[in-house]
Amino acid sequence: MKILNTFFNKLIFDKNFIYKKINFFEANFLTKKEKIFLQYQFLNNQKIIDFFINFKNNTITLLNQKDFDNFDFHKLSLKEQKNILTQIAAIIKKYQSIKKKQDNESLFDEWNDDFILENIVFDQKWIQEMKETFLLVRKSVLKKKKNVLSHCDLHINNFLINNKKKVILIDFDTCHWSFKLFDLASFIEETKLNLWQINYFCDLFSVKKKTIIGQVVLYHSLFWFFWSYYYYQKTFNLKFFDLCLYHLQNYCYFKLIFPFSSWKSSSRK
Repeated sequence: MKILNTFFNKLIFDKNFIYKKINFFEANFLTKKEKIFLQYQFLNNQKIIDFFINFKNNTITLLNQKDFDNFDFHKLSLKEQKNILTQIAAIIKKYQSIKKKQDNESLFDEWNDDFILENIVFDQKWIQEMKETFLLVRKSVLKKKKNVLSHCDLHINNFLINNKKKVILIDFDTCHWSFKLFDLASFIEETKLNLWQINYFCDLFSVKKKTIIGQVVLYHSLFWFFWSYYYYQKTFNLKFFDLCLYHLQNYCYFKLIFPFSSWKSSSRK
């Protein structure tokens, strides 16, 4: 048996199954069992996922296929990385192709970041400055675009691979209708892609303006920074503080890749 710990999830790889343990954080802040069950059922009917969900003893059974495991993306060869990125792009395109219809629109909420900005205490000057950056990029990009179905949690541990190099995506618990580039930015930020990886990944979606991707990546890192900072203020749980630091580090990293001055001027055009 193998156990993988992330910030809030515990994935247990045991025999032919992968279990996700429901912890205190998820029970109180994320998990709504009935809705998640209906979401997974709908996605399964759309052939978006190839695993089932079952709630029992505070555990979500995620997968009933053997030989799938997590992997270290940055330790793969260049050829393997390209293969993985191509498969991930195909997965994203597949669930984003689901149209908003009466039978599915109520299953997935609209992505909403207003409650964070309305409730967080901006108690330091540098955090206030980050808020101004956040509002700038949100105004220039996010509010102008049509929403698509989005996973909203595309960190690398939510992708599993088997010995034939097939990739699958798990953990649709936070699925929402959101801006089309949100999941691209989510994967780029959470996986901390370098510049050539970003270019290769964006080309798979025919995204030519890398400045726009840069804006959304910075938006993504700032959103999760503020989100975790809000819950840290509310609970003083150090896991939220660690998550703050993680996204703050990513924000600084991607500001070097996507200089603030270049996308700030671009947003005014």
